Amino acid sequence: MSTNLIKLMCLVSCAALGLPWCLAAADLEAVAKPSVKNILFIMSDDLKASVLPAYGNGVCKTPNLDRLAASSMVFERAYCQGLACQPSWPSMLRSIYPRAAVTAPTIGEHLQEHGMHTARVGKIFHMGVPDAQRDGSNGSDVAACWTERHNTISPETFTPGLYRLMNRGIATRELKGRQGAGTKDRMYTSVEADQEDGSDQADYMVATKAIELLQQRKAAAKPFFLEVGFVRPHYPMVTPKKYFDMYSQASMAFCWTNMEGYSQSVVNDTCVVEWKFDTREKRIKFVSRHGFFLAQESRVGKDRK
Repeated sequence: MSTNLIKLMCLVSCAALGLPWCLAAADLEAVAKPSVKNILFIMSDDLKASVLPAYGNGVCKTPNLDRLAASSMVFERAYCQGLACQPSWPSMLRSIYPRAAVTAPTIGEHLQEHGMHTARVGKIFHMGVPDAQRDGSNGSDVAACWTERHNTISPETFTPGLYRLMNRGIATRELKGRQGAGTKDRMYTSVEADQEDGSDQADYMVATKAIELLQQRKAAAKPFFLEVGFVRPHYPMVTPKKYFDMYSQASMAFCWTNMEGYSQSVVNDTCVVEWKFDTREKRIKFVSRHGFFLAQESRVGKDRK
C-alpha cells in the first residue's frame, strides 16, 4: 500500500469523518460544517512508497504521481498495518485494527448517513488475486458500504504475451499450463502483454469506469465518495511489454544475502532478490516489478485527463 494512498485516507479521516482522535484540538463548530463536498480515494495494492520518486526513488518513472505529490500534502511517517495487502483494509475502511475484537461501520456507511453517494470500482476491501479479477467476484467486499459497486474481468496470467514462471525458469507464449487462481507459484509469474495499451487488464478497466462514474456524479450534482482500487503492483505481474522495456537490465542493482534456503522476496529501494534464483532470474524479477510500478502509474495519469 502506497504511503501516498495512506495519506489520502488520513486526510479523509480527519476532514470528512470527524473522528475524535483526529480532531481533539479542532474547532467543533467548524467540524459541524465540513467544507469537503466530494472525495476521490485512489488505492494501489502492494505499492511501496520507496519505489516512488516522491519518496526519493531514482529508478522508477512516475511523472503523473510526481505531479500529484508536488501539489499535495505528502506524509513521510504514515505506516501500513501489516506487510501484506489484507491488514490495511479494516484499518482504513473501518478505523479498527486488523483482527480487532470489535467492529465499526465502514467509511461508506458513515458517509451515506450524511447524504453522500458512495461508489466503488475495483479492489478496495480484500479480493483474492488473481481469482477475483478472473471471475469478477466481490471477494470480501461489504455491500452496505456502497450505493453502487463495480468489478472487472480480465485474463490475468492467461493474457496473450511472453509468460514467465521465474522460480522454475519457464518462459513461453503458450497459454496452457500457466499459473492462475489458487496455484502455489502464482506470485512468481509475469506476462509481457501483447496488448499495447493494456485495455484488456483490470486496472485499465477500473480507470475507465472511474472516469465514467466521475462524469455521472458531476451531472447528478450530489456529493459523492468514489473509491478507485487498482490491483497492481500486486502479483501476478502482468502489464504491457513497453513498460518492461523502459528499464534496462544492465542498469539494475541487486541485493545479496547469505540466507540460504529462503524463497521469499526482499524488496527495498533499488532491488528485489529471490534467494534461490540465479542472477538472470533476479534481473527478470526486478525488471518485472519496476515495469509494474510504471504501468500502474499510467492509470493514475489516465484518471487525471
